Amino acid sequence: MKRYLISFVLTFVISALSAHAQVSKSISNDDEQQAICSFITTHISSVVSQVPTLCSAVRDEASKYEKAQYFNINIFASGNVLRGPMRRAWISALFQALEGVAQDTPLQKACSGDNVCLLSFADTQMSEHNLHYESYLRSSDVDALESMLKTNKSSEFSELWYELWWNSVFKVSTYPKSKENANSLGEDACKSFSDAVIKRSKEFGMDAPSCSVLIANSDNIYIVVDFNDFMKALTGRMMADDLLPNTIASRLNNTGYGGQVIVRSPWFKTVDGNERIYRVYRLQDLEFAYDEEQSGLRNESDIYMLLAMRYESNGVISQNHLVADPKIDSAIRPVAVASMTRSADGSQIVDTTDGAAWRVSAKSTADCDLHVGMELFLAAAGDADISLTTDHKGKTCRLEASFVMGW
Repeated sequence: MKRYLISFVLTFVISALSAHAQVSKSISNDDEQQAICSFITTHISSVVSQVPTLCSAVRDEASKYEKAQYFNINIFASGNVLRGPMRRAWISALFQALEGVAQDTPLQKACSGDNVCLLSFADTQMSEHNLHYESYLRSSDVDALESMLKTNKSSEFSELWYELWWNSVFKVSTYPKSKENANSLGEDACKSFSDAVIKRSKEFGMDAPSCSVLIANSDNIYIVVDFNDFMKALTGRMMADDLLPNTIASRLNNTGYGGQVIVRSPWFKTVDGNERIYRVYRLQDLEFAYDEEQSGLRNESDIYMLLAMRYESNGVISQNHLVADPKIDSAIRPVAVASMTRSADGSQIVDTTDGAAWRVSAKSTADCDLHVGMELFLAAAGDADISLTTDHKGKTCRLEASFVMGW
């Protein structure tokens, strides 16, 4: 299931990168844009009539001269619908309306083929914090979602449908961001977690794990929760992991930063070599869990199961292998550069946030402008078939990299 979620997110991310390069001035509404907004607001109002929903749609000026059309669709709910009892009803109505915009013939498939729709939506509370959600939409993305639902024998409005749609959405802040601000926010989030986990650890009769900022920049914050013992990390989920939404996610929820929270242990010697716990959660998923609980849609037990079953992933857990079992396992995950050390031959030893150490050629380091905090994407089948790439100047840059060990 996690593989499906990642694939669906990647589809939207690729669309985003493609569309973002085309953004320019917009032209005023015409009949087509008005029809799109009328379709969206009419559908949402038929489901949640007590909350007025406003919409504007403009076509990118570049669309007048190119084959593709680029529509910017802005939706605003004049109420606090995204954190409250109407959250699931309103957002489900919006997601269903977007499927119609992307696929319905009367709208001439506004987001189909080469056409791309940039969706932006918010409610009153989000607007007060200069926040909104964004998503890039194409009919092919909706087709992929429907295929996943069919494969998993699920349907529209199901839990899978709801979560897949949310995984295509990204929170954006219009406040200025910086490395210094991100680091300060990360430290504050860690303090919130540490205060809570110290109390919880006394109940369990265990030492509390530590919390620190691994790296922070103007876009992302990477936080690590460190247990001092393998077994404590293995059995400490209820002591640490289920505190993450109401501490770290709560503190970072209105900041617009992305990133991850990593829960890890020291290496533990086994007959197969050194192993450890290395659980990874996206901040986006922790914030989703927090919003769901605050809205009253899920209780604490539901949130714990959501994180454990849907949103937890692993980094490098075997010191000598990129994946647990090189014969059968694969890895598809976003990572970031945590540190870089130059070797005598000019290559770099690069530690990434999934716990992997890489040797990267000097040429790749220069060609891809590799630096601490840079986001990378890993796709691997076992330890041999590995692709480590990054986006550089709007193009995919593949690194000449070999896995060294778990760091």
